[in-house]
Amino acid sequence: MEKRSSLKLSVDDESMILLSSFRYAFGRRTYITKWTVDVLLSNWEFLKKNHQEIIISNIEAGISNGVAGDDCDIEDWRRILTKKREVIL
Repeated sequence: MEKRSSLKLSVDDESMILLSSFRYAFGRRTYITKWTVDVLLSNWEFLKKNHQEIIISNIEAGISNGVAGDDCDIEDWRRILTKKREVIL
């Protein structure tokens, strides 16, 4: 994968972009769910702690309320809960 290095983003900008992509993808029933989960997992350390907490909280609530997408989407969102919950607690 080719990486770009010309973007001029602050740490806050990077975290907000990752959070925004989560908010866009959450609840959708398309390929974007898996892609977003993959990107979030590989860049988790760039998320501010409160953004990590928001993502985890939203996933838990969305799954409980039935708005996290289809079963395949929920399986992807659970990957974040499984891999990252212990990191922030």
